[in-house]
Amino acid sequence: VIFKQNHSSLARDYNNIGYAFFTLEANDSALKYYQIASTIYANIFTQDHPFIAISYINIGEVYYREREYEHAIEYCQKALNILNHTYSGENPYAGYAYRNLGLIHLEKGNFQQVAFYLDKAINNDTLIYGIIYDDALNDYLNLGLAHKELQLYDDAVYDFEKGLELSVKTHQPNQNKQILSLRFHKASTLWRMGRQKEATPIFRELWEGALKREDQKLMEEIKENTGSEHSASTIQKRYIQVYNNTVT
Repeated sequence: VIFKQNHSSLARDYNNIGYAFFTLEANDSALKYYQIASTIYANIFTQDHPFIAISYINIGEVYYREREYEHAIEYCQKALNILNHTYSGENPYAGYAYRNLGLIHLEKGNFQQVAFYLDKAINNDTLIYGIIYDDALNDYLNLGLAHKELQLYDDAVYDFEKGLELSVKTHQPNQNKQILSLRFHKASTLWRMGRQKEATPIFRELWEGALKREDQKLMEEIKENTGSEHSASTIQKRYIQVYNNTVT
């Protein structure tokens, strides 16, 4: 089948080629084909069509990966303008744009904006897909990190606990990294709040796992978060001692 130059199926094919290059991290080629798809969609549809918004989200993701954050924000905002105008209720694509904006601002250190956009992403996708959706663990982890940086510690603990709660329901081998991060940051936040009795057993379990894996980086992070300046073996004993003292 030969399509006309401005045909939605041709735009879809260009978009798929762009995605293939994106997965290969060939960002320049991905951007090229995403932009071609976007141009075709713009020539076919009205400017508030969801396909145009999706093409903007794709382009924004490439710019985000390339650390061209201002361009990434521009395209995500353009996508949201279309989607919020088009959908009055459930919005199946807005979560992607909100999430990407949250991640961009996380890289920029704008934690208020991170919390704002990730909260919107969670609310949007929970409304559509329920509490379990593909990016839920990462959303709660990153929202918790933002609240932690803003010293909203109660909110941060809630976020980390929510992510851990969901991980029990959805646990897959590829979630191990997120689960480890959720547990570590929950313990770290509790420690900052002066709740060592709750934090210590989590740190102890993390420490024992790090020893088995010879994960020096995690052990150093635990040491940094608990303020210890001692050797690794001393830290391990210290955690166990603090734990024993706090539970008696």
